[in-house]
Amino acid sequence: MVARPAERQATIRTDSRTKRNDEAIHRSLLIFIKQFMKQFCIFFCLFGLFLLVGCDAYKRVRPTNYASEYAMETEKETIRVKAWHSSRDSSTIFVEMPKMALANYDNFVVNIDVTDSTNAIIDTALLILHKDDFSQRIFAHTVEAASGQNHSLNVNIKTEDKKYVFRKKITLWRETDFTEQHFILQNKKTKAVIFDSYISVPTTVNVLYNGIDAIDYKLNYTTTDTLLPPPPFSEKKVQTKLLPTNYQPISKDIFLDKKGFYTLQMQLNNKKHSIELLGVNDDYPKLTAADDLLRTLRFITKKSEYESLMNAPNQRKAIDAFWLEKAGSYERGKVLIKSFYGRIQKANKLYTHRQHGWMTDRGLIYIIYGPPYAVYRQEKTETWTYANATDSGDLAFYFDQQIDNSFRLQRSHLYKESWDYMVFTWRNGIVAKW
Repeated sequence: MVARPAERQATIRTDSRTKRNDEAIHRSLLIFIKQFMKQFCIFFCLFGLFLLVGCDAYKRVRPTNYASEYAMETEKETIRVKAWHSSRDSSTIFVEMPKMALANYDNFVVNIDVTDSTNAIIDTALLILHKDDFSQRIFAHTVEAASGQNHSLNVNIKTEDKKYVFRKKITLWRETDFTEQHFILQNKKTKAVIFDSYISVPTTVNVLYNGIDAIDYKLNYTTTDTLLPPPPFSEKKVQTKLLPTNYQPISKDIFLDKKGFYTLQMQLNNKKHSIELLGVNDDYPKLTAADDLLRTLRFITKKSEYESLMNAPNQRKAIDAFWLEKAGSYERGKVLIKSFYGRIQKANKLYTHRQHGWMTDRGLIYIIYGPPYAVYRQEKTETWTYANATDSGDLAFYFDQQIDNSFRLQRSHLYKESWDYMVFTWRNGIVAKW
């Protein structure tokens, strides 16, 4: 059947409208796809930028964990750094390497950077050192650090196989011309810089000072503070034993002849600065005397037990018998003794300041709970955390800086449960660790 002319025209018009509609839909679809892709690209770019900025911000605000400085394991020991402002425009940096590193490696790559308050680099150095370059495990390097503002010093040391990286960051206090870093103590006989806050006696030390002004030097000596820190849950006011003062004028050569607490005072006009040293025996930070070993047991003994140990005719045998009873066997007792007194030795090395390290608040927590899982530092505050995989949960201790390396624990009754558990663990022949 042949379509009439009018019908053919209607069909043509319908096909034409359909084609135009299809083209309009196609164009609309293309426009939609382009707009969608444009929005998607913008979103993707913004999302990528957010991740980049977020990760960078996280890296910048993420606190540094200093727990490795307090680790018991020798392989985790880190470097120690001291600064001495040897001139008006420069500072000498003394770096002490761990024994482990020098015993196992011959060569080290050292990076040193000095930056100002805007993080602009003031000085930088790249050194390749052989272990023979270290004198008594110490090497020295001078950096630019002009007076008038404080600077940040970063020291990074890598072993030749890059297995170990030692990092240390300190502040160069140069805003004024009379700070602790303008002075440094040196063993007169060995010429070694003194890093610790204790020193074997008798010995003679020198005071290094590069200023042009005359300094008045005075020395005070007293016996050490013998007060033990109370448990972390104690709500009693922590007692502070006032040490007597009797400063005597001295020269730059200082003879320290007996065990006890020394305070070296430097005075320039109305400005004063003090350096404190604890005179100890040659075995320190290890305790060897029976009365010292016994006193440390006060943390984990009952009052009656402690008095019985103190009155024993042979205190050393009484101490051994105490540990053997708790351990149940000779071999287990050896493990307990090594762990307990190993922590005491480490606490003495780390926290000695005005008194033995094991007698400080940080020493107390270190001995009973063990090395912290994480250590975070803010201005005048140090936070220790202990991670526990059991239902006991994590634990945190907060220490407030009093002066230099002296910190006071923020005590709370909330610590009683954990303290009782740790003491119970020690008393049942188990090396306590939270």
